[in-house]
Amino acid sequence: MKLIHCFDLKDYDLDDKIYHRVACRAIILQYPYLYMIQSDLYHDLKFPGGGQKPDETDIQTLMRETLEETGLTIIKNTIKPFGMTIEKRKSKTIDHEIFYMESKYFTCKVSKHITSQNLDDYEKAYGYKLIKIHIDDAIKQNQSLIHKDLPQIPWLKRELKVLTYIKDEN
Repeated sequence: MKLIHCFDLKDYDLDDKIYHRVACRAIILQYPYLYMIQSDLYHDLKFPGGGQKPDETDIQTLMRETLEETGLTIIKNTIKPFGMTIEKRKSKTIDHEIFYMESKYFTCKVSKHITSQNLDDYEKAYGYKLIKIHIDDAIKQNQSLIHKDLPQIPWLKRELKVLTYIKDEN
């Protein structure tokens, strides 16, 4: 999969152990509009998706996470790899550990039927909701939060980079 960007803070020791996480994220695009998840708490926008479980394929993760966060069912035969980002930094919770995350982005289409969300506790606390937004407005909204440096939304720069990449590709 094509690398969109690598965010490497280089704030870790090279001898530290690596915690590797894979996440799969949906780009549900009806250009120039996107379906995204908005937080009522911080008003940031993110692509639906999340962490891969053991023995789960990328496609299974993408479909499960998108359904949980949005209530939307991905039409499987419309899924296409788009690109990935890598985040590499010192773990915020475990000493002598490097957090290494691959976020894999896939374009896809969804069925028209929307079911209820099945959110994790932190997603409920953030007030996640599905919205349809113009790509320019999504970029502006996330850009407006960058200067605030909110540690509660570490994905902000990643999602902004992907949004601008999508705009540049279209």
